[in-house]
Amino acid sequence: MSDFRPAVSLTMCCFFAGTVVVATKWSFASSLAPIVVGSTGLTLSVLQLISDIREAGRNRSKVPDKAWSLMSWLCIFVVAALAIGLLWGGFVGIAAFLKIRERTSVIVAIGVAATYTTITWLLFSVALGLDLFPGFLFT
Repeated sequence: MSDFRPAVSLTMCCFFAGTVVVATKWSFASSLAPIVVGSTGLTLSVLQLISDIREAGRNRSKVPDKAWSLMSWLCIFVVAALAIGLLWGGFVGIAAFLKIRERTSVIVAIGVAATYTTITWLLFSVALGLDLFPGFLFT
């Protein structure tokens, strides 16, 4: 347990709360899944945050650099998804993470990101007929 865990839990609370707030602006069919998943995630994140705050004072340790790095990448992914949409934000976030952080080749990074984008589009847009969040820059 590190002092970093409450920050992660708080970030997840904000993310899930934002998901629910944004989804309330969509049609019922489009907002049902994000609201159900977001509400569940928010509830679990709040419970985890309460647990982390209770434990934070008991065990003080230095936050590892890897934790800060991964938290930064999570924030980059969320900002990209909110700005340019779930599909393209995911593509950019995944490709950048794999190329910069994991030092994979450009071909592997783009291939994995394209696979994510294709599967996400096929699952949600084609199979379920749901509109994916287009991003605040495109709405």
